[in-house]
Amino acid sequence: MRKGILYLLTASLSIALLSIQTAHAQTNTATGVEALQINTTGTNNTANGYRALFTNTTGINNTAHGSEALYSNTEGTDNTATGYRALRNSSRLGVRNSGHGSGVL
Repeated sequence: MRKGILYLLTASLSIALLSIQTAHAQTNTATGVEALQINTTGTNNTANGYRALFTNTTGINNTAHGSEALYSNTEGTDNTATGYRALRNSSRLGVRNSGHGSGVL
């Protein structure tokens, strides 16, 4: 794959430089530089913003809106973070967490 262009991979949408770099994960949406960058098999995730859900690998059903929102999540499921760095350092395995506001948790 060439970097810096629009990728449409197995029903996933990725818009921005270096977002979603895998063809194994399905039904994900990433808008923002390096959003969902490390995702491998995680599905049904939405990441909007610079490095939103950056370290997610296998987590499912997560929503991150804002720069570095849910940044440290790797395998967590059903989490929602809204705001700059919301839930940025939350547990990598967090389940059903919700954080709204700049730097919350």
